[in-house]
Amino acid sequence: AFKLVGFYPNMVGGRMRLEVDLDGSGPAEKTGTLWVENFKVLGDPVVSEVVGSADESMPAIARKRRVVRQVFEFDSLRAPFSVGHGQIVVHDAALHGALLGATLRGKADFIRKSVDLGGTYVFLQGLNNAFAAIPLLGEILSGPRKEGIFGTNYAIRGPMSRPQVYVHPLSTIAPGIFREIFQLAPQSQSVSPRTRGARARPSKRPNKAGGQIIDGWGTQLGAD
Repeated sequence: AFKLVGFYPNMVGGRMRLEVDLDGSGPAEKTGTLWVENFKVLGDPVVSEVVGSADESMPAIARKRRVVRQVFEFDSLRAPFSVGHGQIVVHDAALHGALLGATLRGKADFIRKSVDLGGTYVFLQGLNNAFAAIPLLGEILSGPRKEGIFGTNYAIRGPMSRPQVYVHPLSTIAPGIFREIFQLAPQSQSVSPRTRGARARPSKRPNKAGGQIIDGWGTQLGAD
């Protein structure tokens, strides 16, 4: 379905459920939540960069390192979102898989063709998140979003045609709640209304013929 509408061509398989509030909230024209279960992501270069660059902090794509496109399997995706004014804002989305997991939040602007996204990549999520259910201790070890004991904070920013992937190496050794110190994701995002600026008033200056120059056009004043 995502490939058909031109939204995202790299996801295959799975079952999707979508709930949308057509009235939206504030400047958002629509709000809702997307659920997808048992799907694969094939050959996504940005996902490959996040996974392959988890131990480096410089922009991964800028190094022009050869990327091996992989297959990533996920059990579930939950993505609350807002849409409006050519923008989609993702609010604390969560991907879960036996080997990989991630959180994601931020904004994609389809008019400006730019993205500002971020979150935490969690490797071996099933084992990594085993302590999340323990009261208090689980939140300290796994973080407030229960991502896992160990994870790597990442950000995806820039033009959609060539986004840059950043990772924070210190976040990998900071367990749970302390990983928030090294967070790269935007703290809060919302749909921004686009207002048309007031039309500039014509600039007027006299010309040698006694007329005026208005926005580059000459006018002759006076009677014949």
